[in-house]
Amino acid sequence: MPVNGKYKYFTYEVNLLKFNFKHRFGDIIALVRARYAPSVFNTSIPITNIVNGILSLQRNQALQLIGKTTRTGFRRIHEILTSFLDQAIPLLQLGDLRRIQLAISKSMILVRYQESRDQLSKGLAEELITLLSQLSSTLVSSKVPLQTKREIIERCRTFLDSLMVLVYIHKKR
Repeated sequence: MPVNGKYKYFTYEVNLLKFNFKHRFGDIIALVRARYAPSVFNTSIPITNIVNGILSLQRNQALQLIGKTTRTGFRRIHEILTSFLDQAIPLLQLGDLRRIQLAISKSMILVRYQESRDQLSKGLAEELITLLSQLSSTLVSSKVPLQTKREIIERCRTFLDSLMVLVYIHKKR
């Protein structure tokens, strides 16, 4: 029995936790776990370390990240993002930032669309949105040299490929 409302906040917090764990347990784990996407932009970390970290996840850890993601849903995103990344370096050399920003925006929409269709987990969606947001900021920054931008684009492509392998290893269909 609360005395002067002393336990009201605690009760609310417990009820909120019950709701979250009952209805959104997978989402909570995805938000709590470490995120890989920001490390892609730290060029002092070898990309092989990031890829090895992703591919060496134990099955239960991988499934926490992958969640409800389907192979087909992630393959669609992978195809579009990697084809954009393959074209980004020539666009960058031409200075066509408008087309790069448009492609990144379309990619973000696709990620959210696949997530809303339950083709992509909350965890992977957040990884991809973080990746795309940071990529956008990096590519439009005049402070980042062209060679570094190229390296980051290649690292993003490798990161996406490693996520694709993770999904294919741990999902049946």
